[in-house]
Amino acid sequence: MGQAAFHSVLWRFGPEGRQQAAVSVYDRLLASPAGRAREFAHARSLAGHARRLPGIPDSEALFRHDTGGLPAVAVVVPCYNYARYVVEALDSVAAQSEPALELVVVDDCSTDDSAAVVSRWLQRHAGRFVRATLLQNRRNSGLSLTRNAGFAAAEAPLVFPLDADNALHPGCLRQLRAGLIASGAAAAHPTLHRFGGDSRRLPALPWDPELLRQGNYIDAMALIRKSSWSHVGGYEPMPLGWEDYDLWCLFVEAGLWSVAVPDAIARYRVHGRSMLHAITDQPANRRALIDCLHHRHAWLDIPLPETPAPPAAEIASLKRIA
Repeated sequence: MGQAAFHSVLWRFGPEGRQQAAVSVYDRLLASPAGRAREFAHARSLAGHARRLPGIPDSEALFRHDTGGLPAVAVVVPCYNYARYVVEALDSVAAQSEPALELVVVDDCSTDDSAAVVSRWLQRHAGRFVRATLLQNRRNSGLSLTRNAGFAAAEAPLVFPLDADNALHPGCLRQLRAGLIASGAAAAHPTLHRFGGDSRRLPALPWDPELLRQGNYIDAMALIRKSSWSHVGGYEPMPLGWEDYDLWCLFVEAGLWSVAVPDAIARYRVHGRSMLHAITDQPANRRALIDCLHHRHAWLDIPLPETPAPPAAEIASLKRIA
């Protein structure tokens, strides 16, 4: 109950929410009559936008380390059956040039030894962090809710979700934090360097709702203000994927934005057992996801693939999520 109360007021009474409200007032005062009308209509649409609290699964702590200091950035690592990759991800976090770090790993009831691998790593490296926590969901909850559990547990004001099969270049978090603070944005996203299946670089592109209308081009790996995450209700459960795209759509609808930081590099692993490859990009699943997102965000115009429609029961199930 206390956690829900905190999330309900984090944006409304926190500095980011108050700043956005003040900027909106100044924009209306300084604008032309036509500009004031547009700003007023925009403010009313934001005020009328439905708000919900993030869904947080029940979990237990398997490991805790706390120096009592104040972390500047938290890295949240959701983990499900990635024992073979997670140490590389954690090593890349420990190697960050950002000094005041918090680490939260959430094991989603892995059936391999992921939790034991992470616990052993933390016993050796916890001293690198201001705070370090290993949580385990009491039941398998999926990627969206597992990320939410990590965000909720983090005490740092800025949170970076890092999937257990990915990694970071050493300066990534420091550069993202600098870009976010300088811009006043709700989030900051890096350039992606793909590895494993290919070695392409996907440069960080500027935030543009018109581009997001056609499809997602910003990965889940981004530094996000915790207040912004709580303001839009966190990640929505999306069993087939694209929960990060849904979050960016919620940002658009809440008047929030992310700044591109091209010099910050995050490493995205390409492999056949990833959720994107094994589930999301399957043609029928992709079409079902598009239908779901069009239902949740009517302003989207994502092209439909040339594949047969999924069963009606599957679409109905996804719409119940919305």
